[in-house]
Amino acid sequence: MSEIYLENAAKQANKQPDFLNFGHYVIEPAPIPEYLMRFWVGHMGLKCGKLLTASICICNMHPLLEGSFWIDHKEDQRKYHRALKLPNEEFSGMKETVEQLFNGGKLDIDSRFVCLSDAVFFREKYLQNLPDLKIISIYLEDVFRDELLKDCADWLNAPAAPDSSRIEGKFLGYDLLGWSISGFHSHYCNALMEYFPKNLSLKINEFGIIQNKYEEVKAYAKAVMGKGEPVNWLPFAVYGHNF
Repeated sequence: MSEIYLENAAKQANKQPDFLNFGHYVIEPAPIPEYLMRFWVGHMGLKCGKLLTASICICNMHPLLEGSFWIDHKEDQRKYHRALKLPNEEFSGMKETVEQLFNGGKLDIDSRFVCLSDAVFFREKYLQNLPDLKIISIYLEDVFRDELLKDCADWLNAPAAPDSSRIEGKFLGYDLLGWSISGFHSHYCNALMEYFPKNLSLKINEFGIIQNKYEEVKAYAKAVMGKGEPVNWLPFAVYGHNF
């Protein structure tokens, strides 16, 4: 057996999975829900400061479409205007930008930006008075592509197909997400960690993002399939841009 063959075989064995970009979020880290705090303290002894996940149940994604785009949400728009602390003219400009992005297929119903540059611009231009916001990108392994597209079919406004393997940002860890009509659920929505294999000790960072090896995260996803929300749980890699 040639040395070249052995070298190529070793490279193939150590090859990282091909991850595809699914989009970018401007997210407001959320306080730990009481039910989750009780579970962690009582069962796992895990600690983190706040949660950062692409789940619409846990975190606020910006722009808040009910406060800047959806019709018949005048009170939500007034609250959002006050929260952003923008002059009237700038707030009107923000709403026009949201409309252009959404109608142009560059912004989705769960506030997912198709282009990282749009997410960065929007945060810097209109969200400067919300200093704790984070920008993340989520990536899905190529083998799960068809499953995600099937889950998202007929629901998305922006392109659903992750079409780029270019990875940008700082690797933060992993998240388990499942799509349901208007956005993602996370394993945190129903404290599904209790179903994780006990022989794979869960590790998280200060934002609750999973720090285990990717193969272990896939085992977590398999273990919670059919549990909690009626979604297809998939393992996503999470990258950050202003950490």
